[in-house]
Amino acid sequence: MQDWVDKRAGDLVTRNAIEKGVCYADSEFFGSVTISGAVTDSAHYMWLTAAPGERHYGLTDAGVRINGQSISSAVIVKDNYSVVEWLSIHNIGNSGMAIEVKNNLTGVQGATIRNNLIYNTEMLPNSSGIWVTGMDGLNSCRIYNNMVCRMGKGIYSSQDNLNHSIICNNTVFACSEGITSVGVSAIPDTLYNNISLGCDIDYLIDINKMADYNCADIGFDLPGSHNVFSIAGVELLSTSDISNLHLKGGATCRDMGISAGTWFINDIDGEKRESTWDMGADELN
Repeated sequence: MQDWVDKRAGDLVTRNAIEKGVCYADSEFFGSVTISGAVTDSAHYMWLTAAPGERHYGLTDAGVRINGQSISSAVIVKDNYSVVEWLSIHNIGNSGMAIEVKNNLTGVQGATIRNNLIYNTEMLPNSSGIWVTGMDGLNSCRIYNNMVCRMGKGIYSSQDNLNHSIICNNTVFACSEGITSVGVSAIPDTLYNNISLGCDIDYLIDINKMADYNCADIGFDLPGSHNVFSIAGVELLSTSDISNLHLKGGATCRDMGISAGTWFINDIDGEKRESTWDMGADELN
C-alpha cells in the first residue's frame, strides 16, 4: 500500500487525476500506510479502497484485511480529500490506531472514512478505531458506515477552531468509549444515526455538538429528542467473540434514523438505503 502512495502521489491537480489504490484479498497486509505528499483538491485526491468482489461487507473473515499488530497506526491520512474505504483492520495493539486523520501543520480538509470494519477479539483500553484531530488549519472529515468493535476508543473526534466532523450511521460495540465528539469549534460536529451499544461509555459528546437520532444502551443520557435506547442483543445480529454488527430482524433501530443523503445513500453492504433510514452502518432490507 505504501508503495502505491510513494509512486502515485504528487500534484494531482496539475495531472488532473484521482489516484485510486485498489487492494485485493490475496493475503493479509502487515505494516502501515501513510497517505501524504500529494497536492489535491475536491476533484483530485488519493483514494484507498478494496476491489469489488474483495470487500468485507461487515464480516470479519472476508475482504482486504490489515493486521495492525506492532504498528502505531495502520492507516494515517495527511492529504486533503483522501478517501479510505472497505478495509478490514484488526489486531490493533494497545496504544495503536486503525485509522488516524491528522496533520498538525495544516489540518486535513475533506477526508472521507467510510465502509471500514475495525475490530479486536478483546478490548484493549488504549487502542483506537478511527481517530480524528484538528488543532490547526481547516480539518473536516466525513465518517460514515463504519463498524467498530472492541477498541478502547471506537470513533474519536476532537475538533477546535474551524474544524468539524460529520459522524453518521456508524455501528460501535463493546468499546471502552464508543463515540467521542469533543472540542470547541466554530462549526460543530454532526452526529446522526449512530449505534453505540455495550460500551463502558456509549457516547462522550460536548454540549455544542449537533446530535440526534442515535442509539445507546437503556439508561444512557443522549442529546436530542429522537434517540433509541436498547441493548445489543436486540439490535445486532451477533455479539459473540467474532461479532456480526449488522442489524437483527425486528431491531428497534429500523426506520428510526433521518436521511443523510446529502453525504451518502448506501450502507456498508453497498445497498441503497430506504426512504426511512435505519440507524447504524447496516440498512436492514
